Amino acid sequence: MTKQVPNPEFAVRNSLFLHSGAVGDSVLTLHVAAALRSAFPKARIEIAARCPLARFAVGRGPIDAALDPDHIGLHHLYGCGHIPAETAGRLRRFDLVISFLGGPESTVAARLSGCTPSPVLSVDPAPPPGAKALHVTQQWLDALSRAGLTLKPATGRLLSVSAGDRRAARTALGEIAARPPGRTVVCHPGSGGRAKCCPLETLEEVVRGLQNRSHTALWMIGPAEFEWHGAGYIQRLSRTAPVLFEESLLRAARLLMGADCFIGHDAGMTHLAAGLGLPTVALFGPTDPRVWRPLGPSATVLRFDPAPADSRFAEDILAVV
Repeated sequence: MTKQVPNPEFAVRNSLFLHSGAVGDSVLTLHVAAALRSAFPKARIEIAARCPLARFAVGRGPIDAALDPDHIGLHHLYGCGHIPAETAGRLRRFDLVISFLGGPESTVAARLSGCTPSPVLSVDPAPPPGAKALHVTQQWLDALSRAGLTLKPATGRLLSVSAGDRRAARTALGEIAARPPGRTVVCHPGSGGRAKCCPLETLEEVVRGLQNRSHTALWMIGPAEFEWHGAGYIQRLSRTAPVLFEESLLRAARLLMGADCFIGHDAGMTHLAAGLGLPTVALFGPTDPRVWRPLGPSATVLRFDPAPADSRFAEDILAVV
């Protein structure tokens, strides 16, 4: 079970976030870390997560250190075997553990609480059926509040971009586009589910419209899109704009720092772009943006119809860009 925070005057000095989700959920979890940072500015915040973005956030956001989950031995929390003393010892050095590995009634939560006398707050990362249409980060903050830790949502940009990082990224994007870096718009046509993607014909029309306005347009895809569609997909995209195929999530994140705008679906890279403070156009189909919209100072959500390509929707996107 979740251990309650002992009292309202509880001061966080050294905290640990545990997370096993993919890119989008990882970025949204960083917003909770940012809320903790806002409440306890002097606290040290570490995270043990599978997603490489945990390392990317160190020094750019609310995270002070990213730990290897295997080094801590988090796999011992699953199942019913003995938890090694080394794992328990590594967890005991934190005065607060916030776990997204399962809800407060999960086996992981019980085993985790048995490892340390410090408060362990376990949050179910999936909204329960019938939950109110609140943003998922607010649902997570509400769960923490019920456990005794009240945090307010942090405002502003989640991840900082240094001038040097931006210059390097813009240079790299210009080389990929084979033209001097002007106003660069990155378009990500994929998502974790095909139903979340608007017709590719619509995005192709958007890319052509960007080029007609003298913008530099680039496609960005990763292994998931290649596995779904194969080499023919890259060939098709390359007819309208250069294609950035990036297997490394960390390199893709660094390149995004040089963009002037990002267009994407309900997907991890869209959440990352918004977290970087980029003007972000998030295209939503079946999922509820009230719950899953990207958070950022310049993020805009547009809803699309899964019907065939619609030129009017392409014009709506261009109007925002």
